[in-house]
Amino acid sequence: MPSDDRLMRLDQAGRVLEWHRAAQETFGWSAEEAVGRTVTSLLRGGAEGGPAGVARPDVMRPVLVRPVLADGTLVWEVCAAVEAASGEDLAILRAMFTQSPVGLHVLDDQLRIVRVNTATRALRGVAEDRLLGRVFSRAYGLADPGQEEAAARRVLETGRAELNRIVRVVPGTPGQEHSVYSVSYVRLENVRGDILGLVASAIDVTEREHALWRLSVVDEVRRRVGERLDVISACQEFVDAVVPRFSGIAVVEVVEEVVRGEAPPLVPVGREVPLRRAAFRGVVSAYPVGEVRRLPYGTPFSRVLTDLRPRLVAVEEDSLWLGADPPRADAIRASGAHSLIVAPLALRGEALGVVSFYRHREEDPFEEADVALAADVCAHAALCIDNARRYARERTIAATVQRRLLPQRPTVPDTVDLSHLHLSAPREAAPGST
Repeated sequence: MPSDDRLMRLDQAGRVLEWHRAAQETFGWSAEEAVGRTVTSLLRGGAEGGPAGVARPDVMRPVLVRPVLADGTLVWEVCAAVEAASGEDLAILRAMFTQSPVGLHVLDDQLRIVRVNTATRALRGVAEDRLLGRVFSRAYGLADPGQEEAAARRVLETGRAELNRIVRVVPGTPGQEHSVYSVSYVRLENVRGDILGLVASAIDVTEREHALWRLSVVDEVRRRVGERLDVISACQEFVDAVVPRFSGIAVVEVVEEVVRGEAPPLVPVGREVPLRRAAFRGVVSAYPVGEVRRLPYGTPFSRVLTDLRPRLVAVEEDSLWLGADPPRADAIRASGAHSLIVAPLALRGEALGVVSFYRHREEDPFEEADVALAADVCAHAALCIDNARRYARERTIAATVQRRLLPQRPTVPDTVDLSHLHLSAPREAAPGST
């Protein structure tokens, strides 16, 4: 903001653009003499016997230099400072703007970027000259720029800092992962309390947020799966827990013997073993839920049942495994799926089934770290499904024993026993008797 203590304004080359009365009184040069010349030549001239009244270097007043924007151009404003910064303070500021991993942005009172630190440029990969002069919320691909601009303006108006706001940045290249930052806004004021702008700090918390998110996925699966002792119900609970929290589409296919309560097969599972599509949640299903079929050979799904190893699979138009299962290939194309994790449902070396997780459309592609998470949640689901299988088996055995203990055929008597019973009638009294 304008100040009575302004001395001068300089361009980026150090030439004088404005020369105020305070500068004339301090340095002795008039505005006509100073404008257009470099500030170093003016000061050197004063030291070498410039105009009368020029300030000597040993009595020069401390000044405050700050970047400002004038008509969209970055200039430097020099003001008389009430108190000069110490050498230690200057060293701290220099380190913060050149070496600190915390991204720092100095914004003017219009929320335009007037200075950024080296760490910020390295984190975002954006050149400084592409940022200066732009409103900060539009300089980066923020997921919700309007919300952040509103928060910054609240800080300007009230002076109350906004701390540790979680801000998502949309990647500039398709297929890249969203970045997450913890952003804080603090109002910047001079010694008289004039509002100069804001300081916005940003810390990359992508890994921390992802770790918290992974824990939330595991907690959700443990909370929701296994409430009912039924194999099909446990499978449906599982897909409901992971969609859309972990993936946009999920498919659970279970060995048919397991659905009936029988013991699961050992690995490797033979090609002839049928699986039932027990649960699905997503956009387009290749097969109806409840259909029983054998998995085509040579697909990631059949391979998982041979080694029980989860895998991250590329989904591309020329993938050979898509040709082995045309209905599934058509469903993948129709849903826009671009990333796939296939994980086994297994327990004690026995295969219960296979789970397919798909991400589609604008969802971030899976990473290798997501494979471990898929294995963890599938291990819990497998335990719940096996408990349901055992319960179904015990219930079937109990019902069978109960039926065997009942008579197989009703008993039909061969003869009829007769029993004679005589009931005499009561005697009537003779007429005239007493």
